[in-house]
Amino acid sequence: MQQRRAQTAHIAKQNAAMTKQAKADGTPSEPLDILPTEVLSQLTKDQAALQRAAQAEAFTAPVGETIFWEDGGRTGSAMAETENAMGSFLCRTFVQTIKITESEERASTLACKSPDGIWQASLNRLDFPP
Repeated sequence: MQQRRAQTAHIAKQNAAMTKQAKADGTPSEPLDILPTEVLSQLTKDQAALQRAAQAEAFTAPVGETIFWEDGGRTGSAMAETENAMGSFLCRTFVQTIKITESEERASTLACKSPDGIWQASLNRLDFPP
């Protein structure tokens, strides 16, 4: 039992070190397709740019920090909800929301950072309501 605890503690320490190193490496990335295209297509050019900027900031923001935007009565947000090391990859669950009318669209995806620093979505899922 004690050996198993030591092994678990070692893995947790190793994951924390990999997470810290991956964050220090910087995070270039392309936008992730998290929210449905039919929702994003309702945004103006400026609102879409604000949504992409919020997502880009979420790539490096502390886990749990929500980045908000507002323009023309519409709002949105992006956040890294969780973070884990999976093998040699740093992975985060990203959540985005957009409120265009009375209802809010919310979606999330699991994305992992590739060795070249690009975040790539691994799994998309929609959550209604938030």
